[in-house]
Amino acid sequence: MKKLFIVDGAMRPAKNELVRHLTKLEKNLSGGHFSNVCLARKYSTKDGGIDQDYEQKENLETIIDNDKRQYISYTYENSTYGLEKKYLDDLIERHENVFLLIGSTELVFELKQKYSKHNFPVKVVTVYVYSDKKTIEDSYKCQESNQPSVPLPERQKRLEKADNDYENAMAMLDQYDETIIYNKKDGCGSGSLAIKINALIAKYRNTIKPYSIFLIHSFCNEVNNAGEIYRQLQKAAEGAFGDECSTVCTSLINGKGSYKIGDTIWDALETNDYIICDITPDRRLGCDASIGTSPNIWIELGYALCVMRSRNIKIGQRLIITCKTNESVKIKKPTDINDLNIVYYKDYDEFSIKIAEHLKKLKDN
Repeated sequence: MKKLFIVDGAMRPAKNELVRHLTKLEKNLSGGHFSNVCLARKYSTKDGGIDQDYEQKENLETIIDNDKRQYISYTYENSTYGLEKKYLDDLIERHENVFLLIGSTELVFELKQKYSKHNFPVKVVTVYVYSDKKTIEDSYKCQESNQPSVPLPERQKRLEKADNDYENAMAMLDQYDETIIYNKKDGCGSGSLAIKINALIAKYRNTIKPYSIFLIHSFCNEVNNAGEIYRQLQKAAEGAFGDECSTVCTSLINGKGSYKIGDTIWDALETNDYIICDITPDRRLGCDASIGTSPNIWIELGYALCVMRSRNIKIGQRLIITCKTNESVKIKKPTDINDLNIVYYKDYDEFSIKIAEHLKKLKDN
């Protein structure tokens, strides 16, 4: 289903950072499932600038007055903003996630009502972004060191608005679908606006199937018995989840007909509740005694780690890494996963027992 994110309340610097990040996503610089993102651009009687979602258009008010039925428009701080309805409809039809920044609460809910009844399925998500007063003050100090500062009267007006916006944000928690508090001190780590927007997109992108499991493993039967590890995982899942167990799938049985295996894997990693990744080595590396794991496994594991991050959950709550022990060979692992717990097993019966124990613990927690 298409998603239209209507964002209200975003003030500088939150708005600037939001526009920068969405522009990056729509250019597919981040890749993955955030690539199908689009930021709707507007026209305004106000001069645009760096990191803005609008450009100045002469005679905009006259154009809108002459064809009001074809435009979505509003007035904010004595400036008019508008975009054509057909333009927004085209964006929604072409993109999975469309973001529209609006400076009118009344218009936000008017658009939600309209697009919720649209002629093609659209999930409308209203978002309120609040920037605290201290963050705005800090942004002005930064501006003064790089460019002419915002005029004092306008600066004071915006700081007063920040105080009012906090009250508005708290009062509207039950009206908006999502509320994001932006503080520039959160710029590093899980609180940054970019990560919050990524998590917002991921949250509404797919519905996670409860108690479903996706298995990442090698299909090289000379080293690993792919069919047996799948059967033992199915057995473990049924033992841990009972009747609640929905599906256990791998990349080769998750699609239908002629399909792209890669796309199927990404979708499965995003929509399954639990991910089991078996990193048992399946090929020799050079002429020494060490063997390595297929690069495909590491790529899928890396994507799984990104999925965990986007869901804002601890890795260990939904991801289990396993490996079959073999005393005759040395196992080479990437440095980045050396600090992750790995469940080792000697045979597939032990694999089933250990996985069942871990899944049951995760379920109980």
